[in-house]
Amino acid sequence: MDVNLFGHISMTKQFLPLLKKQTGGGSRILNMASVVGRTTSAGISAYATSKHAMEGWSDCLREDLSRFGISVIIFEPGFMKTPLLVQQAFQSISKSFESVSKETLNE
Repeated sequence: MDVNLFGHISMTKQFLPLLKKQTGGGSRILNMASVVGRTTSAGISAYATSKHAMEGWSDCLREDLSRFGISVIIFEPGFMKTPLLVQQAFQSISKSFESVSKETLNE
């Protein structure tokens, strides 16, 4: 949670006064989430919780900052086969991802 959510919140709070001072709008905040913010699987509950929280916080922030002309964008990369994901977990997550509706994937 410290990196995946609270780090984003802390950095946003530090730079928000500067973004609000920008004239003419066009400022944007880019938050790194994950496809796991929309679906989840066994064995990654802490990670999934932080990414679901990032999705929700970004959506709220988008509503709050739209009146200042500040856009909030969520970047949601898919799954990457890394040492963090052992083979069994990777297969389980891949199956969960395949069950996500096309509408959700296209958002």
